[in-house]
Amino acid sequence: MPEPLNARAGLVVLTARALSFAGHDPGPFEPLDRDDLDALLADAGTVDAPVDAVALQAQTPHTDVDPSESFVAPTPLTFGATSRGFVVANGDDGLAALTADQLWVLAGFRQVTVVADVAAGLTAGAGGTDAGSVLETVTALRAAGLLVVVDADHPAPETVDGARERRVRIEWRRLQTMAETVRADEERHRADHPLGARPSVLPVTDPVMIPNLALGMILAHAREHDGGRLREQYDLHPYWMVRPNRLRRLLAKRGPSIFLFSNYV
Repeated sequence: MPEPLNARAGLVVLTARALSFAGHDPGPFEPLDRDDLDALLADAGTVDAPVDAVALQAQTPHTDVDPSESFVAPTPLTFGATSRGFVVANGDDGLAALTADQLWVLAGFRQVTVVADVAAGLTAGAGGTDAGSVLETVTALRAAGLLVVVDADHPAPETVDGARERRVRIEWRRLQTMAETVRADEERHRADHPLGARPSVLPVTDPVMIPNLALGMILAHAREHDGGRLREQYDLHPYWMVRPNRLRRLLAKRGPSIFLFSNYV
């Protein structure tokens, strides 16, 4: 780390991508290694833990926990470094306090991973961890709701990254639908109203796939104002696909135009 970690100035965050330190200053999160966790706990020696935080106790593996099983952490998870360990909300609406070793095991399940693979990676690392203790920790993490089993009957829960990708796909489909609808409407209107005959009044929206209600109301009112008198001087047919990278092309087709903006502030 370029700067000493300060447990009082940030949080530890586990996402599907990494275990990181989030400071109070804006900027990218700092990825953590195993030694960083010890440094954070040492720095947090006087930071009191919530009174209801329960230490995560290593448990004897149940018969239904097998090294061949796959688990994943329900990311994102946020931890506060305290005098009693890394405190996090668990699956029982309580608070669990993890040791540095336990948090490091949990970080091995950022993505869906087989227990034996995590154990092999930890035992092969610096200071090697006993595979049996890894299995005990996995059992305790599962009991606390901090690990979720993944198999044919239990699909992996959606991560924040997965939700973000799904949102991008939905917005892309929405944009395609919007473009097709506007294009068809524009073709019908232009059959009787050629471009360039009058100055266009164009609504500008961001994001482009969501037409702005206020601008739509203004245009609708303008079209009917004083019996439609403004339609004789301006092209008030709404075109909702105004984009900066196509502005020159748009003006070349339409000629002098008026742009309407709204931000609801």
